[in-house]
Amino acid sequence: AIPRFVPADPAPLSYYDSPGSAEPVPRETIIGSGLDKNPVTYNDVFTYNLGYYRVENPAAPEAASVLILKDSFQNATIDYLSAIFRSVTVVDPRSYQETPDLASLLDADGIDLVLFFYHQNNVSRELIDFLSA
Repeated sequence: AIPRFVPADPAPLSYYDSPGSAEPVPRETIIGSGLDKNPVTYNDVFTYNLGYYRVENPAAPEAASVLILKDSFQNATIDYLSAIFRSVTVVDPRSYQETPDLASLLDADGIDLVLFFYHQNNVSRELIDFLSA
């Protein structure tokens, strides 16, 4: 058994795969759903290592919008954070190919809080470049 948090009702959650997108994508586009596979891999259980995605939850208890800068260390936390915050924007600078730089992204998504989810040995050159742009 792989312990993981899954929202009791993911119906209010909307998933987006590009900055500024107003058209939601299926949950399976962002989060693996392969617990029935044998063998189960990391990507079957948690979020994929996408360069960008956003989860909106209009029913969240906290109205804040959060930007997460991450490596794969963060992948297991998106359902938990999406249950708390109105908007969670996730950027993995290692594979971020979108147009908005950090300042534009902060402004466009109305970010209130920035979180860094990195393994201590994995702070990448891409993160430094993204923060410096």
